[in-house]
Amino acid sequence: MAKEHTPQPAADDVLNPKTAAKKLKNKDEPEELSEEDQQLVSELEMIIERLKESSTEIHHSALENLVNVIRSSTSSMTSVPKPLKYLKPHCETLAELYEQWSDARNKKMLASILSLLGMVYDKENKRESLKYRLLAGYEDGLISEWGHEYVRHLAMEIGLEYNAKLEDEEEEQAAEYLVPVALEAAAFFFKHNAEVDAIDLLEELDRHETIVDYVTKDT
Repeated sequence: MAKEHTPQPAADDVLNPKTAAKKLKNKDEPEELSEEDQQLVSELEMIIERLKESSTEIHHSALENLVNVIRSSTSSMTSVPKPLKYLKPHCETLAELYEQWSDARNKKMLASILSLLGMVYDKENKRESLKYRLLAGYEDGLISEWGHEYVRHLAMEIGLEYNAKLEDEEEEQAAEYLVPVALEAAAFFFKHNAEVDAIDLLEELDRHETIVDYVTKDT
């Protein structure tokens, strides 16, 4: 029987699991920017402009820069990552660029960023985080590239999408595409002492029999 552990945020979490997503969703009111924040806004706007260029190499360099900005700005687990807040006006543009691009490598990098943004700005409950994670890829540790709270949110969207498919008998078989990504999320949870999250997800998808595959002497 798996013991319940209190999951701890991974070191590379970009969001505080208790406060950040809520704060991001409520930060719609205008505010005065400090000089440092204005520099960040300008840097992000410059990156967006570079993404609009025609060169795939410029796109790749700009995407790497954007990922670094997001990660490097997470200096405290008690603060909201400002790049995510300031990227909100550009979400639609980024989604349009994804549809326009043809370079597979760049599309996957952009999809990963859109998946993270979908975690905090998907107000219409379209499960954008899951949509773009599937497009970005989730194997070989990619599912956890944005940290523990991101995977927890992704697991929630997987469960919602799976149940939505099951409500329509004609969609029941179509829901099977969610199983591989769910298993990747479960593996991450077991590895990071979040067995309860893993079991909840596997039970949500009626995959109880797979739980034993993850149980070890240390679980």
